[in-house]
Amino acid sequence: MTAFANPPPVSDRRTHAFSGAEEPKLSELYRDPTLHAVLRRDGLNVEALQAMVAAAQKRLAPDAAA
Repeated sequence: MTAFANPPPVSDRRTHAFSGAEEPKLSELYRDPTLHAVLRRDGLNVEALQAMVAAAQKRLAPDAAA
């Protein structure tokens, strides 16, 4: 039997974090320490990511095609 057969109960901390049942909000992702570590490793920061996401949202907005 694998270690995942009987996972430990979800802690209080994790009930407020992404559980995998639905997509997390961008605001939640921007606060995630793992994301911060990956961004740091890649020479980026949250502000740069937010700017990229905002630019993509603007390009993909329905009225942007007009």
